[in-house]
Amino acid sequence: MTYDLNSKQIEAVTSLSDAKRFDHFIARIVDWEEVWSLKAESGWATVESENRLCIPFWPHVKYAESFAKGDWNGYIAEAITLADFIGKWLPGMEKDNTFAGIFPNKEMRGVVLEPNRVLLAINEEIEQY
Repeated sequence: MTYDLNSKQIEAVTSLSDAKRFDHFIARIVDWEEVWSLKAESGWATVESENRLCIPFWPHVKYAESFAKGDWNGYIAEAITLADFIGKWLPGMEKDNTFAGIFPNKEMRGVVLEPNRVLLAINEEIEQY
């Protein structure tokens, strides 16, 4: 179960800079122990950024759901536990040379990082608890 989010909060957070959305993403996924992406029968949503294959991730179902249109019409928001994200997803993405597209906004801008750098940021946040 995730936290409540209203339209004012969504607007405020999505208008933050890429770096601040990244920080928000890391804090929220550690707090709530879940990550969101989009999935269809054909697999998980991907996007290409600067010739890098990326999987987009969001900190809340409502952010992910707002992208289930256009090229991702028919995709549904699906939760990934933080434990699976850390233990399976990020190592698998690293092995497959797939990047993490963290919290893209309406213009599809976000922080694109190697999975090991996302893991480092998560571990740094966890250490603060």
